Amino acid sequence: MPLLILAGLFLLVAAAYSSVGFGGGSTYNALLILSGMDFRLVPSIALTCNILVVSGGVYHYSRAGSLSIGKLLPFMVLSIPMAWLGGRLLVSEQVFTGLLGFSLLVAAVLRDGKAFIPRGQDHLLVNDEVILFARREERDLVQLLFPGPVPDPEERVLA
Repeated sequence: MPLLILAGLFLLVAAAYSSVGFGGGSTYNALLILSGMDFRLVPSIALTCNILVVSGGVYHYSRAGSLSIGKLLPFMVLSIPMAWLGGRLLVSEQVFTGLLGFSLLVAAVLRDGKAFIPRGQDHLLVNDEVILFARREERDLVQLLFPGPVPDPEERVLA
């Protein structure tokens, strides 16, 4: 992926996420991996972009009186060292891309014939059907994490 296109996509992601108070970190990670960037550089670049975008939001929300630095401080005190610690973990490219892919993987859940997109408070139940989008290379990982019948990988039916 040409650098100019990647930069344009980063700009769009930053604008979209910052408009609702987020940073866009997982999307930066995905774009960098899809661009062919060395996986060892991806976390640092994505974290830097995320910090820049979130810092702008913190500044604007604080200036508008919508954010109390006192309430934000406990999150910062815990998240900064944890981000540093997580960044110090050495993992293989396969583990990194697998974890990144899995974190972006679950597209929807079917429960009692109704589809919904899972949120942080949602839990999978025994008879739920999970709809995933994955590359063929991750089929074994998906099968390990979600045992049960798996459609034929040659079947490309979207319904």
